[in-house]
Amino acid sequence: MTAAPELVEFRPDGAGAVVQAMAAMHVAHEGWINVQPAVNDDDLPAPGSPLFGIFSGSGPAVPLITWAPGEKRRRGFGPTTVGVQHGSGSKAADRLRESGRALPEEWVVLQDHPKRGLVAAVPPDADDAAVLAWLIDAATVLSRVPFTGTWRAAIYRP
Repeated sequence: MTAAPELVEFRPDGAGAVVQAMAAMHVAHEGWINVQPAVNDDDLPAPGSPLFGIFSGSGPAVPLITWAPGEKRRRGFGPTTVGVQHGSGSKAADRLRESGRALPEEWVVLQDHPKRGLVAAVPPDADDAAVLAWLIDAATVLSRVPFTGTWRAAIYRP
């Protein structure tokens, strides 16, 4: 059973606590972090039918960022993985490239699905602050709703 996450509210220019958690998780090779932007309730789309949501071809209106360090494997460690679940439809990597926010060249796209989101493998030497900044930029581009400027991280430690 997973312990309750540590919740951290931050602005993109003040994400030090989240970046420190990322660094600690790299050492432990365990845990994960979910990050979402804060939004005003008035900006959320009207809820649809629960049945329709099951068959919908898109993800959530409010993006969900995920980050996880490479897990221990038989022969070393797997890659750090990042993801952005979003409701903006298919080919998110193409839209990010067109907006000037392409995935860094050394990252490898593992999935680009309209409902499950964009998932990539990140090299082990990638700077955590730069990775988080890119994820926040990507979520901003792929969002269907405006943000308040505050973000919320749920840090799941081992």
